[in-house]
Amino acid sequence: MPLHVDPDLLIAPGPGCPVDCTIEALGSRASILLLRQAFYGDRRFDAFVEHTGISEATVAKRLQELVDVGALRKVPYQEPGSRRRDEYELTAQGEELLPVVLGLFLWGQRHLAGVGTGLQLTGPGGEPLQIVLQTAGGQPVEPRDIHIELNDGDAAR
Repeated sequence: MPLHVDPDLLIAPGPGCPVDCTIEALGSRASILLLRQAFYGDRRFDAFVEHTGISEATVAKRLQELVDVGALRKVPYQEPGSRRRDEYELTAQGEELLPVVLGLFLWGQRHLAGVGTGLQLTGPGGEPLQIVLQTAGGQPVEPRDIHIELNDGDAAR
């Protein structure tokens, strides 16, 4: 089931590879767990620490990295009698990562022994969810039908 890749197209790790660059930006376990928690509704630093079990220093660093790549944005808030703080809110760019996080969830359930056995992702009417590939027009696509090619006018190889 390999994808169709133009043999003249070099997709080597590094600055030109979208997979490599995305892993570089988001690839730590902590970043993925923080995104998971943001999708679950966490917005405040203390909730991220409590719900992930990750150290405060690592949470602070990874939240800032997620802000820097545009997946989260800081939103100021202030409790009465307290100093101003920031909450972390998913951006539209961050929301695009939902299929990635849910894909990891579902893959782990299917392929890692004893993982998430009591959990199920469901949609309307309680129907189980699945992650699907489709064209921008909504047509289902099989992996064997995917082509990787240069954009028109892109001279970089």
